[in-house]
Amino acid sequence: MSESVTELPASDAPQINALHRLPDDFWLRLRAAPYRYDLFQLLRRLDAQGGQPYLLGRAPLPRHEMLRLGQEPSLSFAPSTLAKVTPRSGSPLHDVSILSFGLFGPNGPLPLHLTEYARERIYHHQDSTLTAFANLFHHRLTLLFYRAWADAQPTVSLDRPDNGSFNDYLSSLIGNGQPAQRQRDSINAHAKHFMAGHLIRHSRDPEGLSKILRGYFQVPVRIVENVPHWLRVDPREQARLKGGRGAPRLGNRRFSAWRCATCSTNSASNSARCRSRSMTVSCPAPSCASSCATGCASIWALNLSGRSS
Repeated sequence: MSESVTELPASDAPQINALHRLPDDFWLRLRAAPYRYDLFQLLRRLDAQGGQPYLLGRAPLPRHEMLRLGQEPSLSFAPSTLAKVTPRSGSPLHDVSILSFGLFGPNGPLPLHLTEYARERIYHHQDSTLTAFANLFHHRLTLLFYRAWADAQPTVSLDRPDNGSFNDYLSSLIGNGQPAQRQRDSINAHAKHFMAGHLIRHSRDPEGLSKILRGYFQVPVRIVENVPHWLRVDPREQARLKGGRGAPRLGNRRFSAWRCATCSTNSASNSARCRSRSMTVSCPAPSCASSCATGCASIWALNLSGRSS
């Protein structure tokens, strides 16, 4: 039967730039003491350091995976998740037998006499046909079980650069869910995600602003609200008096003004002293002021002037 799965070309496969690879003696140590390892720990490490183009559980074909998972038929309760690891002759693949998940065993869905029968065929007749047939399903189902667990763990999503599911979740919470909305400024995306509890609020309160600035710059910050300043009226928005009946009178229904005072949206913040009509934050470096201006301008409508100490 021909395979109907369409394989991605090598150029279209995700490129993995892993900083660390598996040690040369990794499989030797694993074969010597498989009981020291957990199943999900092993699969997560292979995902992060195996150098494979696809995540375990998402490969279009089994040949893109560096191991084959199967269950060891056993009537005992599992003392560990891994039973044994054996290399295949003439192949880089390794067979990993597990005890914690599958059809056989005291916790499996099959009757116990089938587990006993499969074990008897292996140890007394050297016939692993039934076990090999069941392992066709064990391999796929175990990887899907692992993938369901890994996709729900925020720490696992940081193991590889092509697995940023939780970055997408947090970016959507703070209003940066679309790819075009990210990397628009000099502030690191993880710094915004860390402050997601303040950024998802509908009202921008000064307490949230001060906590964000204190946490990001590690300097004391004080917010001064409602700092008055002048708003200049654009000439295109100015009107002139006209004659005739019903014309507005100056001082009654019309006023002569080219600027007006307001204090509704302006704030001032400082770590040492406050200046009106601006936000002043003492920063350790001039580049810090640029990040502060970018972050505050994207969250609060502020007239910000940053300066280095």
